[in-house]
Amino acid sequence: MNRPMKILYLDQPLKNRGDESAHRGIVNWLNDNYPQATVEILFWDETDSNIKEFIVDSPLDIYVNIKPLKGAHFALVNGIDMPYLWHLHPTTRSLMKKMKEADYILCSPGGVNMGGFQGWEHVAMLKMGLSTHTPVIYYGRSVGPFPAETRRQRHFLEESTKLLRGFTYLSVRDSESARTLNSMDIDHEMTVDCAFLSDSLCGIPSDITDKIGSDYAVIVPNILYWHYAFKDVKHRRILDFYSGLVNSLLDRFQGLNLVMLPQTYNEHLPERIDHRFFKEIEREVNNPRVIVLPETIGSDIQQSIIRDARFLFGSRYHSVVFAINQSTPFMALSYEHKISGLLKLLDLTECAIEITSESFASESSISRMTDRCIDGIINADRKKVSQASIKAKALARERIQDLKNIIK
Repeated sequence: MNRPMKILYLDQPLKNRGDESAHRGIVNWLNDNYPQATVEILFWDETDSNIKEFIVDSPLDIYVNIKPLKGAHFALVNGIDMPYLWHLHPTTRSLMKKMKEADYILCSPGGVNMGGFQGWEHVAMLKMGLSTHTPVIYYGRSVGPFPAETRRQRHFLEESTKLLRGFTYLSVRDSESARTLNSMDIDHEMTVDCAFLSDSLCGIPSDITDKIGSDYAVIVPNILYWHYAFKDVKHRRILDFYSGLVNSLLDRFQGLNLVMLPQTYNEHLPERIDHRFFKEIEREVNNPRVIVLPETIGSDIQQSIIRDARFLFGSRYHSVVFAINQSTPFMALSYEHKISGLLKLLDLTECAIEITSESFASESSISRMTDRCIDGIINADRKKVSQASIKAKALARERIQDLKNIIK
């Protein structure tokens, strides 16, 4: 393990504090275990300000931002079926060169690019990596679902299946992804999110503690209709649900501050800007006990804030991961299988409500969902979450040791 080598890290999602924590978890592990390895983290057409938030401060790590020339995206995606395009375009050609020069290619962590979001760029980069014969490791991600109603969906499934069978090592971070792979008869290992490799021990800055006080809960809403499964849900319905939930929590927990903690940063699409939506809820509720923190707060401080909270209500995946990591009682809205799959793995299924677009179909359905959320928060069991935290951290540390048998 202690030899000079190059690990090329591909397709890291940005602009999300949970992905930031997971990225730091695995990169720090690589730095600690491969002190002579260079980890080159490669981005495709990103901004320096987005990348800056993720940077691990180590001389072993190099963050490279490829700025594609005109036609590069066409060559990248269409190269899935016509690989010669990768050799013709200078941007994809330079990307292939980096892959060939690497000793290992690693893709981790991230969501369902290989699944519900149909990430063709994601598939193209991985197929390019396999074509170079450099070992490709797909670590701790979620996969599926794979709809097959249209020709394009079937093509995506076909290409994804080839990749999943071709990786040198494959692990997934939730039981539902594992179930999908089992149904496809694809060998894999079971792990949890790489954020469980990061255990924040930092203090909370005084300007934040002055603002949120000492008795508070954390609320992480999700505007949801950015997601393929909720694209038909109206903004007003989602706003009514969260405003009603916050009002109910204020009534039920007198004197408790409710702190909203944005998970996204530097987003430009309105449906992806947590802070903007949280401020809208704040205006609807109009109560000084509702506090919206800025999107500039990094993942380590976020985990410290969650650690000291009375409870968390989370509608984003990594807010739930952070709560478990910090042994904080929580209730979640499970909008995607990565949440339900994680909680099933950790025996915490009672801590989530499965939702679909129908959950927002009427005032009565919203009211029922709100009541279930309140009941879940009241009955949240800190001891059981603490036990799940121990299990998750142990599994994260155990499974990542597998890489020592691959990267050597």
